[in-house]
Amino acid sequence: MLKALGAAHEEPLVALKALADLRHVIAQTGQDAAYEIADRDAPIEQVATALGTSTAAARTYLNDYLHCP
Repeated sequence: MLKALGAAHEEPLVALKALADLRHVIAQTGQDAAYEIADRDAPIEQVATALGTSTAAARTYLNDYLHCP
């Protein structure tokens, strides 16, 4: 019983760690992609279409990645 309780307590921590790692990878990849898009001077309309969103939302999305720490 104690072993099962220990596993139940460990699994959420493992999941949380995996999510934290994934969040880091997503942030880095997003920033790299945003800088590449900016370097290529991609039209914001093209970015919006690729993201399936408005130009205003695409601009915000890119700016968030370009100005993240």
